[in-house]
Amino acid sequence: MRNSLPDSLAPRGFRFTEMNSRARIRTGVLLAILIGLAIYAWRQDSWGRDLGKIENWLAMRADRRALKETLALEQKWGRTGDGHVLAARAMRHLERDDSCREELNRAAVRGASPAVIAHESRLLAAQHGQALSSPYELDEILASPLAPFSENADAVMIGLIREKEEVRSNSS
Repeated sequence: MRNSLPDSLAPRGFRFTEMNSRARIRTGVLLAILIGLAIYAWRQDSWGRDLGKIENWLAMRADRRALKETLALEQKWGRTGDGHVLAARAMRHLERDDSCREELNRAAVRGASPAVIAHESRLLAAQHGQALSSPYELDEILASPLAPFSENADAVMIGLIREKEEVRSNSS
């Protein structure tokens, strides 16, 4: 079998017609591996961009839009723990506590990080004025790298405001 390139274009001492079957197999395997790696890298990049888009919507407090994007993410990539964690965050912002807990349970089933799930649960409790009884707990929530600082601070501030309003309503 003769290749389409003339032997005059081949590197000196190499003839395309002399390429043995073992070299052809190695070349084919190498190409298959490289194509597989390229597809994997593209999917990871696309997945990361989709998650980043949802996180941006959440940061802007466009929670309903973030929920729509998590549904689109689910349709595109299937159900994932990270997607459920982001949906839980949107539910927490919308003060739909039962839905938030359901999403966190789904996230656990789908393999999300237990530390991230526990932190989101703490943020939900903090948003209701719970888990803020000591300065240590407050510092731990605010300094946690498991969610953006703005998420941590918002939950703590909402919780502190609710606590203050509850104290006011009890005293009057």
